[in-house]
Amino acid sequence: MSRLRSLLIMAAVFAAAGLAAADAASRPFRLVAHRGASNEAPENTLKAFEVAWQDGAAWAVETDLCLTRDKKVVCFHGPMKKITGQEGETWKMTLDEVRALDVGKWKGEAFAGMRVPTLLEALKSLPSHGHFVLELKIGASDAFCQEFTDAMRESGVKPSQITFISFNRKTLRDLNRKLPGYDRMWLYGVRINKDGTPSMTHDELLEVMKEDQLTGLNLTMSYKLWETFASKEFIQRIHDAGGQAFFFLINRPELAQMLYDRGADGITSDHCVLLKNSIKQTVRK
Repeated sequence: MSRLRSLLIMAAVFAAAGLAAADAASRPFRLVAHRGASNEAPENTLKAFEVAWQDGAAWAVETDLCLTRDKKVVCFHGPMKKITGQEGETWKMTLDEVRALDVGKWKGEAFAGMRVPTLLEALKSLPSHGHFVLELKIGASDAFCQEFTDAMRESGVKPSQITFISFNRKTLRDLNRKLPGYDRMWLYGVRINKDGTPSMTHDELLEVMKEDQLTGLNLTMSYKLWETFASKEFIQRIHDAGGQAFFFLINRPELAQMLYDRGADGITSDHCVLLKNSIKQTVRK
């Protein structure tokens, strides 16, 4: 091989490496603040949402949606006793009864008196660059869809700023029929069967995404599965099928780094600032 040819090959190799590094640095890796900045403020409150945006690490805030007895949509997860000191369920209570609950004091006296926000209040708190990941703890009933549509119209939030997630496949299918045009991802926890196999295979998950016309998967799993199941090849297959690959509740820096390196689109975490600062490549919105 001539010296000139060797130099040309080396130049091509270095150029390709430089391009790959540039692509990695510019590829979006989206951090989603679990129930807002829930390690700094009471979860699922306007304060938790506000702090998440002020921290500047989160691309999106995740919150849980429930219906009250009088069919109003509120941001609440529970457990009721831990958060409020009272027994009960939001679906058994009116909006006024839910709003009377103190959901801040359990986190500290500085937060005493904080209230459960309505969906409309949450949407109105969203900055123009922000995004909400809405986990439905309820079905996509006509009552929910009407409340959601009204809140979107009044708040001025764009459909592109919303992603729905749910553990319930029927809920996501109903959303696609009743509220088309929104991103929808199945929230699924991969478990280990007694024989050591995963509760769903890669092929089965991809089939669900195709069959339910989802825009992506949002997966969590037993810690022992992360290294092998959340593989670079599986993430690439999700992308090849036209989907987004998100992973749910990632709080370990080394796991966040691994998922970034393997091409994941984003993660939900209780510690977005910590993870943003720990990931070696630039995390962009």
